[in-house]
Amino acid sequence: MTILAGWRAAIFVLVLMGAVGGWVWYKNRAVPHYVTCAATGLGITEYGDEGISSIKPRVVQFSVCGCVADALNFAREGAGAGT
Repeated sequence: MTILAGWRAAIFVLVLMGAVGGWVWYKNRAVPHYVTCAATGLGITEYGDEGISSIKPRVVQFSVCGCVADALNFAREGAGAGT
C-alpha cells in the first residue's frame, strides 16, 4: 500500500463519517410546530345622525397543534403558580 492509497483511504473514511453524522443529525433534528391564523374582513362601520352607531370588530382565529396548546396551557397555569 502506497502513501497515496493511505491518504485516499483516510479521506474516504472522513467523508463517510461526515455523511453518517449528517444523516444522524438530519433524523434527530427538531420538528417545527405550526400555528395557523385566519382573519375575517372588516365589517362596515355604521354611522347614524349622532356619529358612529356600530363598529364591526375584526375576528382573528388561531389554530395550534395539541403539543403547542399543551405547552401554552402549562405556561399559563402551572409555571408561575405559587411563586
